[in-house]
Amino acid sequence: MGRTGIAWWVATAVAAAGVMVAGLVGAKPASAADGDVQTYMYCASRVDAPVVYFSDIFLTNLGPRGNGGGNPHTSPTQLAINNISSDYLAFLVKKYKTNAPSHPTGCPNFGNGDAGLQSAQTSKQKLEDQVKAAKGQVVETEWKNE
Repeated sequence: MGRTGIAWWVATAVAAAGVMVAGLVGAKPASAADGDVQTYMYCASRVDAPVVYFSDIFLTNLGPRGNGGGNPHTSPTQLAINNISSDYLAFLVKKYKTNAPSHPTGCPNFGNGDAGLQSAQTSKQKLEDQVKAAKGQVVETEWKNE
């Protein structure tokens, strides 16, 4: 996949963050409280590896909105995303015996409602198509953040 795939992954994650910040509307998971950030997500392992592991698309609660004291890396939503990514990586290591350093994960988020779901589906399909075009193997893990 090389630099082009990695650049696309970063651009997708940045664009997804913009969707999330722009405001989210729609149905909430049962555990959501008012003011919590709800978003559709999926996770994938390193996209330039010979085998790329994909989770299912899932709607998740990222917790309350907040600015992390002005640091976007410590906002409650970013910390929740980091935790989801870490949980996915732990799942991959346990189930598929992957080498954690060679399979870092990313979990872009797309907002909620129909638009968020459609964006997540389109993004995941494009990424899977890119992996296949680069002669990589796609593995659907069926993992969801629950």
